[in-house]
This record gives sequence, C-alpha cells and structure tokens, in this order.
Amino acid sequence: KIDYIIYCSQSPDYLLPSGSSIIQNKLISNKNIPAIDVNLGCSGFIYCSSIAQSIIRSGEAKNILILTSDTYSKYIDDNNM
Repeated sequence: KIDYIIYCSQSPDYLLPSGSSIIQNKLISNKNIPAIDVNLGCSGFIYCSSIAQSIIRSGEAKNILILTSDTYSKYIDDNNM
C-alpha cells in the first residue's frame, strides 16, 4: 500500500544512488513510486512529517513511508567517546 517514500539522513551510506532509491529497491515491489531524500538531522522527522502531510493533502499519495536514520559514530573520533 505504500505509494511514496521519504528518507531522512545527514549521514547516508552513499551519495549516489540515493538512500530512498536503495530502500525502494529492497522493500517495495512496486518500483514506480516516488522516493525522495531529505538531508536533515534532529529536526528531520518533523520536516518529513510536514512534507508528507502536504503530499497527502495534494492527493499525490495516500500511504507514505517515512524513514529516518543517522550513524554519527562514523564521524566521531573514538578518543572523544
């Protein structure tokens, strides 16, 4: 039933392809749905919720999957832990 994917991360695994495209390829059988990335950290879920609400109100989608994920440990020096 998912008809749109929004993926939010400041620390994606790859620059290309986008994280949302990778998620779409692995999780969704219907590959013909929009999938976008949002580059935000702490406020990301709030912004993605607002984006999703706007998309739903526009009638473009009904069931939006929002995923947020960050791996800050790959940027933090082990000596600072």
